[in-house]
Amino acid sequence: MKAISYIKKNSMLLLAGAAIIGFSSFKLAEKFAAPQSGWYQVTPDPTDPEDKSLQVIGAFVSTAAPSGACDPENNPSDKPCQILLNLTNFTASSPEHMTVEEAIDTYQASIDLASGGNNDGYAREENR
Repeated sequence: MKAISYIKKNSMLLLAGAAIIGFSSFKLAEKFAAPQSGWYQVTPDPTDPEDKSLQVIGAFVSTAAPSGACDPENNPSDKPCQILLNLTNFTASSPEHMTVEEAIDTYQASIDLASGGNNDGYAREENR
């Protein structure tokens, strides 16, 4: 009887605790979700934009090809602004803040060369 009495007296507290644990588990699951293959922002080095060891990967953008000022159809001599990463075999939690070289050589990411107008896996920013 003590257990039933305790549950009755503290039912709101127990319900609130269960809700907190439930919502926290969703946040925790997001941290362990596999990163998504697709287009990521990339910031090249101004002095050597083609050097993969100096290109820093930014946030995920989309699975759809970019268009407009940053486009896979732009001239290959234009500087990269997004990169199409295949993360099927990727072994880290996220490619963000890594260099392209590090993501490829250390964590088994790959550049999807077959997509995009220049077949190099990059969308490029128009030189103006």
